[in-house]
Amino acid sequence: MEGPDRQKLFTKIIKNGISVRAAEIEAKMLADPDRKREVGRSEVKSEIEDKSIKLILSEMEKAVESALGRKCIIRRARSGKGTMLLDFYSDRDLESLVEED
Repeated sequence: MEGPDRQKLFTKIIKNGISVRAAEIEAKMLADPDRKREVGRSEVKSEIEDKSIKLILSEMEKAVESALGRKCIIRRARSGKGTMLLDFYSDRDLESLVEED
């Protein structure tokens, strides 16, 4: 990457506050303009989607914590599968989680 390209990328990082991942993508595109077709929008879009999913999962954790009155952690793989961990504070508390009304 040449000096002007490097300065252009630096200015974009500072001005827009882009993430490290997005900066890497930009650097790849500046280093190899033909690569824009391969990289570019799909990787940036993926990064935005990842942030959206993380925000949604965080909101879901808060909703579960509020509804059940206990700590909740949701872990999700890219495939969409995952786990949800709920804290319980005694044997009776655990039983109350699984009891049917």
